[in-house]
Amino acid sequence: MSVTFQDLQQLDNPMNGIRLQSEAALAGLFRSLSSRKPFLFELRGDNDFMLTIGFAANCGSVQYSPDDGAPPYLMAVAENAVDDGKSVEFLAGNTPTPMPGRFCQPISQVEKIAAEFLKHGVKSAAGSWEQI
Repeated sequence: MSVTFQDLQQLDNPMNGIRLQSEAALAGLFRSLSSRKPFLFELRGDNDFMLTIGFAANCGSVQYSPDDGAPPYLMAVAENAVDDGKSVEFLAGNTPTPMPGRFCQPISQVEKIAAEFLKHGVKSAAGSWEQI
């Protein structure tokens, strides 16, 4: 399977529309984004599903959903998640999008979830998901 990258903050990003077909290419993408302010991007699969990823240097979030915008929307829940009222803001179209802390996890875990999606086109079996 392959996924297509779409930056939701920097609409003129020259990487928009690139197809990633290997875990190495995906890892390279994550490395190339590490200096950015927290923002959202999509990885659209060939199978009509996508991940919407909140990306910051040290944490991120992952939503799994159909790529036509229809529900269900499933959020990966961070291990040992605590609902303490805190959130992380990710930019999309210069608009801050607050993400509850319970959905924010280490970026290494976000990358693992994305790699499994790239391989199999499904939500990761590692960890739990919550419908929002």
